[in-house]
Amino acid sequence: MWIKGNILLSRQMNIQELASQFPENETEVDEHTVIINTRDIPFFAEHKLYLKTTSTKLTYKLWVPSLGPLIFFMYLAVLFLAGFTNWRMLVVGSIIVTGIAFAIYVINDKGARNYLHKHVDAIREENDAIPVNEPEAEHCPACNTPVTPYTKVCPECGLYLKSAKKIQSKGNHTASNKTKIHYHLKK
Repeated sequence: MWIKGNILLSRQMNIQELASQFPENETEVDEHTVIINTRDIPFFAEHKLYLKTTSTKLTYKLWVPSLGPLIFFMYLAVLFLAGFTNWRMLVVGSIIVTGIAFAIYVINDKGARNYLHKHVDAIREENDAIPVNEPEAEHCPACNTPVTPYTKVCPECGLYLKSAKKIQSKGNHTASNKTKIHYHLKK
């Protein structure tokens, strides 16, 4: 069973630059892949980590050859012990086997991610903000006053701007769009 994942990079890296960040005795460089042969990744894995890069991502694969047969034999053991007559034990055993398989998957994935975070310096942290491009200021065609792309009327000369974009509401509304709110001022 393959464990696959992506990690965001803060800058673009080529294969040779990526390979230079790992210990030489553990690293093989293929045409488009870096292969890391290490024992720093937890149990059940083949301990070969296959890495590829794109412009913004580091893609990794880790082969866990014993996970598929292990799950199969655990399900067979549950089936053998529970039989088809004890449905409760069969269901509980199947849930436990699924939980064990998921735990092995998560432990190996976390081990691969930790190994990559330890060696690669261009990994973007999950809580780092992704830069957002602010809308460029436009200008009123009549008086050349700077306006935003969402401005409907020029604040300087009052010209109606046809190119104004509609503001998308991010709110969660429970009422229909035809709802009107009236305010009454009282003294």
